[in-house]
Amino acid sequence: MEDKNYFTTVLNIIDMSIKRGAWTGEDIEAVAVIRKETLEKIKNLVLEEKEEEEKITPISKQKTIEKK
Repeated sequence: MEDKNYFTTVLNIIDMSIKRGAWTGEDIEAVAVIRKETLEKIKNLVLEEKEEEEKITPISKQKTIEKK
């Protein structure tokens, strides 16, 4: 499973379990920390993907410009 999909699934499981009341008051703080770290990981993975796309995009744009 791709990292982004994995962490998105973890986030969905956390959110679903919170809605269903799976956590006690004592657990909430730890779950919130894990949720926050998971969300940050997803954001970083998305940024990395965008940076990779930007590296590739200029090359394809150059080819289009050269053809005209």
